[in-house]
Amino acid sequence: MSMASHVLLWLLPAILLGLVLLAGSLWSLRRQRNCPGCAEPMRTLTDTMPGSEKPSYEVLVCEQCSNAATLVHGHKSRFAYCPSCLNRSLRTPCMRLEDGSVKVAEACEICGFRSERVIGGEHSPPQMGKVIPFPVHRVRPPKRADDA
Repeated sequence: MSMASHVLLWLLPAILLGLVLLAGSLWSLRRQRNCPGCAEPMRTLTDTMPGSEKPSYEVLVCEQCSNAATLVHGHKSRFAYCPSCLNRSLRTPCMRLEDGSVKVAEACEICGFRSERVIGGEHSPPQMGKVIPFPVHRVRPPKRADDA
């Protein structure tokens, strides 16, 4: 046997193992977006908050039943990133409301941050952007030499 065939003999099982692991992880990621109750694909709710206030997780709802879930970077996780202390210690239990929106009760285990968000909803009115008034700068007339 030549050297190339020895290398191929060792390399082929490693490549096959890598492909099997990749396929398994992709299958697992796809399954995490399915409803745990009825196994139907869940829909992502969009958040209308400004970019700096958006949560570090996404909220999914099932169209067939009343289930809701949060995903952190595409995975079901117990903790998301806290906007206050920036640790991955934010619990995000969620509850589906009657209008189709989802209430997420955020609670940080480290810094004590607490907040509630209501996200999405088919029947909820669209949220408009917040108007920030600009400070008014009054133009002063130039000083004259005889005023001083």
